[in-house]
Amino acid sequence: MKKRSRFFFCCLLALFLLFSACAPQVPPSPPEPGGDEPPEPPPPEVDPEILPALPYKILYIDADQNLTLLDLAANKTQVLAERVGVFVPDWPRQRLFLTICDPDPDFAEQGAGEVALYSFGDGSLEVFGSYYMGAGLELSPGGGYLALSSGLGGMEIYDLERGEHWEAGDNGSLFIYGEWPLWSPKETAFAFNRLVEGGAPLGVYIADLPGGKTTLVLEATPEERVRVWDWPEKDELLLEFEPTPQAWDGPDGPWPQGTFKLLDLGDGTLTQTAAPVAQPLPRRESPDGAWLLREEGTGWFLKDLWLENAETGARFSLGQGVSPCWYVEP
Repeated sequence: MKKRSRFFFCCLLALFLLFSACAPQVPPSPPEPGGDEPPEPPPPEVDPEILPALPYKILYIDADQNLTLLDLAANKTQVLAERVGVFVPDWPRQRLFLTICDPDPDFAEQGAGEVALYSFGDGSLEVFGSYYMGAGLELSPGGGYLALSSGLGGMEIYDLERGEHWEAGDNGSLFIYGEWPLWSPKETAFAFNRLVEGGAPLGVYIADLPGGKTTLVLEATPEERVRVWDWPEKDELLLEFEPTPQAWDGPDGPWPQGTFKLLDLGDGTLTQTAAPVAQPLPRRESPDGAWLLREEGTGWFLKDLWLENAETGARFSLGQGVSPCWYVEP
């Protein structure tokens, strides 16, 4: 009797397990809105001091004013030049223009230095000019001209094809810090504005290239000064007019926005137009868009430099320096 009962119980257990395995599986119900949701997994921990191996190179000025090329694939750095103030790349020609502080500390403290050309092809560094109180460099869109600004308001233009250069304005009466020549669409001229009284009249000027012969195309008054903004067409300039007298006299920008007009360079007529739409600053993305270069800090020169993963936000320290950019392969 006991054997039959045991046999009968085993048969029932086997049938129960069989039907349990064959029954449809019902997924768990999603959590109600506002209910407890499973926490997201934490981002993977990374060591910010260990740079990832990536097939890219980064160019920047380090804390010792060395122009440095960092190879992320090999995790190696190469110093291209020392005592560097600023640089501007010309990637299509695989070269850089840079300012180098005078090796004599006394002269360097007074603002003396040299303008040089670095070639990636052979690694050569050639000095072709000098400056006093140099504040910045800008390359024309076509790469034919280089503008060197002075902290005192002057501007020199270098004709890179002919090996010539000339003064684009006298100190204190032409350019203000942060302003650059406005190059024409075909790079046959540049426009600039005179905002400070003294010497030549206030207004908008055009300098022909090569040579820099200037022509006053619109005279302004101290009560309503004018700034060049854009050169959208061959015979047309976009200008900004001061909203109220002395509105642009503050030491620091941004200055209050004025009204905008188009100047016809053929007949001199002015046409009211809408203010241009402000464009966001471009992100310093790697060629594949997966990595970003960050520059953080309030100091003028030394800032914290970071390599950041665009998807995860993971950061890796590049140390301190300024002006990081991605090296563009030929």
